[in-house]
Amino acid sequence: MLQDPLRLRFAIFFVVLLFFIGLEFFLSDRKKSAKRFARWPANLGMSFVSSFLIRALSPLGVAGVAVWANEKSLGLFHFLDIASHPAIFLASLVMLDLLIYAQHVLTHHVAFLWRLHRVHHSDLELDATSALRFHPLEIVFSFFYKSLFVLIFGFSATSVIVFEILLNGFAIFNHSNLHLPGKLEKILRYFIVTPQMHVVHHSIAENEQKKNYGFCFSFWDRWLNTYLQRSEEKDIGLKDFRSDKEQSFWELLIQPIKKQG
Repeated sequence: MLQDPLRLRFAIFFVVLLFFIGLEFFLSDRKKSAKRFARWPANLGMSFVSSFLIRALSPLGVAGVAVWANEKSLGLFHFLDIASHPAIFLASLVMLDLLIYAQHVLTHHVAFLWRLHRVHHSDLELDATSALRFHPLEIVFSFFYKSLFVLIFGFSATSVIVFEILLNGFAIFNHSNLHLPGKLEKILRYFIVTPQMHVVHHSIAENEQKKNYGFCFSFWDRWLNTYLQRSEEKDIGLKDFRSDKEQSFWELLIQPIKKQG
C-alpha cells in the first residue's frame, strides 16, 4: 500500500465512482438532466489536473510527507511515544476527518479560499462526478493543509492512506444522486454524511451553503452547530455562473479570478 498510494487511491476512487454512477441510473433521488454528459468532462478534467499537480509536488502525496515525518520521528505522537499504539490509528482517522471539516469551514469564510471552492459549488447538479469538481489550486491548498497537520501530529502513512481512501469514497457517496429509503437514511445520518444531508450544503441559498460541512462523520455538524435537517430550496449551485458556457472546463479553471455577484 505504501509503494504507490496515489495509484492505489485512484484505482479505488475510479471503481467507487463507476459503482455510484451505475447506481444513480437506477436509484436516483432527483431528476437527471441530459446535460450531465456535458458536465462530466469538465468535472473529470478538474480531477486529472489536480492529480498531476499533486504528483508533481509529492510522488506519494500526503502519505509521502507522513513517511518522511515518521522516519524523522516528527510530531506529537512520536514525542509522546504513542505513534505505534493501535488506538492511535483509529484516533488519527477521526482527527483527520475533523481537520477536513475545519478546512471546509475555512473555504467558506476566507475570501481567497472561497474563490477556489466556489468552483465546486457552481455545479448546477449534484451527482457522483461532483466529488471530482474541485479547482486544482484548492487541491494544492488541501495538500499543504493536511501535510502541516501530518507534521504536527505525526500521523502514520497507513492512517493517511486509509483516511484519504475513505474520504474519496464518502465524497462520491454523499455527492451522488442516490435515493436512500427514509428510515435507513435517518439512521445513517446519525453517523455518516448521506446524500440527502449533503445536498443541503449545495443549496442555492447562501445561508444553507454554510451548513452540513461534513464529509465522512456527520456528528461534527451536530456538535458544532452547523447542522441543517433539510433545505428550503430546490435549486442547486450558485446564483452566478449558471450559463452553459460557464460550466466548461476552461471557464472553471479561470472562475476564481472572476467577480461574483
